[in-house]
Amino acid sequence: MRRNESGFSLVETVISILLIGILAAAYLGSLATGLRVLIDTDRRQTARTLAEHQLEYIKSLAYALTYTPDIVAEEYDGYSVTVSAAEVAARDVNLQKIEVLVYFHDRPVVLADGATLQGFKVNR
Repeated sequence: MRRNESGFSLVETVISILLIGILAAAYLGSLATGLRVLIDTDRRQTARTLAEHQLEYIKSLAYALTYTPDIVAEEYDGYSVTVSAAEVAARDVNLQKIEVLVYFHDRPVVLADGATLQGFKVNR
């Protein structure tokens, strides 16, 4: 006597659960990678904005041998900035190369085109 059963066997159910688990793990892995990329991109853009602000701030100051960076706003918690200035003696004694480096929790943030933002200041 043969029973007419329709439905899924235990083996089919286990295999489908395994496939769903594998697909879910791959999806969650790519979601985590995307989130890391998003956070890193946001950090770099924030650092670039801070560096550009600092460079413009230094350019607005009177010509000097050293400069103190502007205060980093509270909403940029964890970020700090260093500024260095060096005379470009080979070209002109009234020209300085300004380099701005941004740190996030004491680690330098690498901007898209290098670790520092560079600019020049002229003594007028």
